[in-house]
Amino acid sequence: MRLQALDAALDRRAHDVRERVGTDLRAVDHEGALAVLEHVDGAEVLLDRQKLLARHFGVDWQWLPQAQLREQVRSERYHDGLFEPKAFHFHPLKYARGIATAAGALGLTLHEHSPAIALQRDRGIWRITTPTGEVEAETVVLACGGYLAGLRRPVDAAVLPIATYVMVTEPLGARMDEIMRTRAAVYDTRFAFDYYRPLPDTRLLWGGRISVLQRSPESVERLLYRDMLKVFPQLRGVRIEHAWSGLMSYARHQMPQIGRIDDELWLAQAFGGHGVAPTTYAGDLIASAIAEGDERWREFADYGLVSALKPAGFVGAQMSYWWAGIKDAWKDLAERQG
Repeated sequence: MRLQALDAALDRRAHDVRERVGTDLRAVDHEGALAVLEHVDGAEVLLDRQKLLARHFGVDWQWLPQAQLREQVRSERYHDGLFEPKAFHFHPLKYARGIATAAGALGLTLHEHSPAIALQRDRGIWRITTPTGEVEAETVVLACGGYLAGLRRPVDAAVLPIATYVMVTEPLGARMDEIMRTRAAVYDTRFAFDYYRPLPDTRLLWGGRISVLQRSPESVERLLYRDMLKVFPQLRGVRIEHAWSGLMSYARHQMPQIGRIDDELWLAQAFGGHGVAPTTYAGDLIASAIAEGDERWREFADYGLVSALKPAGFVGAQMSYWWAGIKDAWKDLAERQG
């Protein structure tokens, strides 16, 4: 698939998501996103991104020099930034519940708390085993991400379930303006980057780090609290209300895996780091393929089921994360001493 065509398709899906969460679900929290520089010698990262988006996609991300950025994000850790005015951040659970409600209104029945523990093909029908019985289906879509749990060995073998961590502070009230004058979502340019956003009730949602390990809420809180104070030391003493981890699926080629992998068996996974627009696009592609014979899913054929080399892949992934973290820490130390 040509890059411009894929970008145009994703842009349409982002618009669709915006319409759904803004008009139907009332789930949009705030507009805009900020990419911020952690290290002064990394300015070319954002400059190159700005030029690429403008040249090939006609997208205008606005450059924010340090003084202007620090008026918006009140941290001495950042140098310059790029502002993406068309971006938005929203409540994903409200979005999921809204879609479920809309699907139910069309006659779809959803069964929660009924995990699929086995999948077999029997005389042209798929049999899905659950803890309480079996379901027969003509067509199955595997869209479990990091939670596939061995239903189909080649599919399970093609991704690494990688954990990321999130926490939410208590309501900050007027203190929010002490750290952020913007209500845009923020993320930095490091490999294991921090990402955070203000919520409508003045709590701060903070995420970051990636690992092959899931951690307890207490461990997540300890890790992310330290990260938050490195950026906003003025929040020392703020109480954390919730902390959790979750699994994302990553393929070795770092692209989504979308398509048909057997008779009436479809796949959509490996969306780790890609966001809501690509998952929405994948859903549209597969639904259109099943209902109408649409062949556009074949444009993803180059990004198929490549072995993630488990268990060695876990070791390699964790070592690469550690190495990237060491390089980030070294840059940070060199910059402070300089």
